[in-house]
Parts: sequence; structure tokens; C-alpha cells
Amino acid sequence: MLSPLIQSTLLMTLGLGTLVTFSSTSWILAWIGLEINTIAIIPLMAKTHHPRSIEATTKYFIAQSAGSATLLITACLAAWHSGNWAISPSSDPIILNAMTLALMLKLGMAPMHFWLPEVMAGLDLTTGMILATWQKLAPITLLIQIAQDQNNAFILGPALLSVFIGGWGGLNQTQTRKIMAYSSIAHMGWIASMAPFNPTITWVTTLIYCLLTSTTFISLNTLKANKITALTMNKHNQISQMLLLLLLLSLGGLPPLTGFTNKLLASVELANQNLAIYLFMMMMGSLLSLFFYTRMCYLSIILSPPCPTTNLILWRMTQNKPMTILTMLSTNLFILTPQLMAIFIMH
Repeated sequence: MLSPLIQSTLLMTLGLGTLVTFSSTSWILAWIGLEINTIAIIPLMAKTHHPRSIEATTKYFIAQSAGSATLLITACLAAWHSGNWAISPSSDPIILNAMTLALMLKLGMAPMHFWLPEVMAGLDLTTGMILATWQKLAPITLLIQIAQDQNNAFILGPALLSVFIGGWGGLNQTQTRKIMAYSSIAHMGWIASMAPFNPTITWVTTLIYCLLTSTTFISLNTLKANKITALTMNKHNQISQMLLLLLLLSLGGLPPLTGFTNKLLASVELANQNLAIYLFMMMMGSLLSLFFYTRMCYLSIILSPPCPTTNLILWRMTQNKPMTILTMLSTNLFILTPQLMAIFIMH
């Protein structure tokens, strides 16, 4: 295990790498920020000294190295063509497509998603939360900047594939970490589908995704649920199980929970772009994800004993205010959807 000082230093380095990418105006600085992120999270992934975590760390390093190398080579080619390192879409479609594929690899989007479930399965829930949320922010920033002049089909195709693969892949999983990995793949599809049309909505949906995923990971970590079968045998009270039920339904995008905001904003924007058939296919793919969320809810609530001694509500419970606030935001932000639509869509 890492000492608190080293762990705090690595977390601050993660934040530094993301901020460098956010504030950079050149490809070389953006690439450096991505590399700082990769180097900082590797010790966090390997801190348990278990063969499974070492294997996951190695797979993550290889996948990220391939994405970073591709991005650096294409950035050099773009600078050679344009004469500067500024982050702007290249006039060469081959270079632009290679950049997009490199960023999709770092995001874990289909068809470059194969590393994400295997890596997530070898991590603890806390590190998995960082991998599924914070590590997505820097690549999404770059994807948004180059997506405006990218061929829409080159982004919308992998986005639709991510939604379906995220749903199909999670159907037969029993580990909660792998289920959350496929959930991340599916959500990345919805987020990427917005990037060519409305960067602001892309960021709103990204932040909501990070909020929902972080809260779900924290809830699973509280329940010590590494497998879905553990949801029926946990020793926590039924309030924790009910909160997990709401979080999973929110991740599935059911109204009137916060997760439905992402689906609604994306649906309105795609409809405005005359992509009704594409939107219908995205919705059908989301039903697959909703199925395994519902299965987890079934195991957590329906199959749990009605009122066993271990699940009795204690008369005195330790207050967890941060978790209370996160859960409230993850389930009740849908009331802000009309305001978000008025600001970002109906302008």
C-alpha cells in the first residue's frame, strides 16, 4: 500500500496533468498533460501488489502508450503540414482520423475498447472510479476540439458501436467493476455523439456522467460489492441498498432521475440535426445497458431478505454528508433540465 503522502502527491499530479491539457494551446503540451496523467495513475493501479492488479497495470500502460504514440506522431505530421503546433483540425483527413482513433483508444471507446474491461477488473473500486471518470476528461477535451471539422460519420459510427458493445458486453458479467467498465463504454458513446454538434452539451453530459459514476463506485465500495452476488448478502442496512437502486436506475437513464438529463439533451440535439434513425438506434442500444442495471437492482432489493438482523436500521448512524450530497445530486438534478435545454439548445 502507498503512504498517504505519496498517494496525495500522485492525486495532485493527476490533477496537474488534466489541467495542463485543459489549458494547452499546442499539441505538444496537450500530449505532455496526457502522459502526466498516465504516469501518475500507474502507481495507484499497482499499489495492491497483486498479480491481477499488476497485469491490469501492464495492459493499461500498453494501451495508453499506443494511443499516446499515435497521437504524438499525428501531431507531428499536423505541425509539419500547418507549420505550427496549435490545436486545430488538420486539413489532411488521414491525420485527423488517426488523431480521432488515438483519442478513442485513450477513452476506451469501441472498437478500441478491449483493454478497459480487463483493466477495470484488476483494480479496486476507488482506482476504478478514477479511471472511469477523471482519466476521461483530458481526452474528451481534445476530442471536442477536433470533432467540429471531423467527418461526422467517423465519430457517430464508433459512438453507436460503443453504445451497443457497452450494452452487450455487460449482459453476462458478474463482477461489478466489469459492469461499470461496459457502462463507461456505453456512456462514452452518448458523449462522443454530441461532440461534432454542440461542445457545451458534450461537457454537460460528461460532468453528469462523472457525477453518476463516481457516486455509484463510492456506493459499491461502501457495500463491499465486488460481485453482483454480494449485493444480496451485504451486511449494510436497507437505506444503502435503496440508494444504490436509485443510482443504478439513474445510470440507466430512467426519468425523473438525473441520468435521464443526459439522454434527453442528447436526444433533442440529435433530433435537431435530423438524425432520427440514428437516435432510435442509440435508444435501442441503451435498453441493453438498462437491462443489466435492472438486474443489479433486482439482486440488491428484490432478492435481499425482507428484514434480517444484520440489515436492521440502527438507531444511531454515522452521518456521511459528502455521500448524502452526491446521492442527492445524482438523483434529483433532472429538475434543472428545462433550464439546461433553454440555455444550450433552444438558443
